[in-house]
Amino acid sequence: MSKLPKLRGHHLICLHFYKGEGYDEGFISSLNNLMVDVNNKGVVVVDGPDDVCFKCPHLKHEKCTFSDNAEDEIIEMDRLALKLTELKTGECVRWQDIAEKLPSLIQTWHIKFCLTCFWLKKCAVREYVNEVI
Repeated sequence: MSKLPKLRGHHLICLHFYKGEGYDEGFISSLNNLMVDVNNKGVVVVDGPDDVCFKCPHLKHEKCTFSDNAEDEIIEMDRLALKLTELKTGECVRWQDIAEKLPSLIQTWHIKFCLTCFWLKKCAVREYVNEVI
């Protein structure tokens, strides 16, 4: 069996709204390939940097340097994502199983994180929220 992609808490939610944009072509290509694997194989939930983070130009010494408070904000996002999805570190899960949980958690997630997110204009969460709520 091939190795499962590793995703941290907030990526378990946010990547459902990925529209093919990112920092640069290399990052986008890597993320596109990762999304194929995630859809085909599922994921293993990890704590800390994951397969997305390791391709990000802002990861330094296994910490996010996107902004002054980025690491603390990401840890908070990860914790809430795991609580809302009822998943635990080390758990293996199908991507579709996570998608089925989105309608019940998206309003909380959207209010708490999406409205101030740097990626908001580059993701499909608005369209999803308008459909579900």
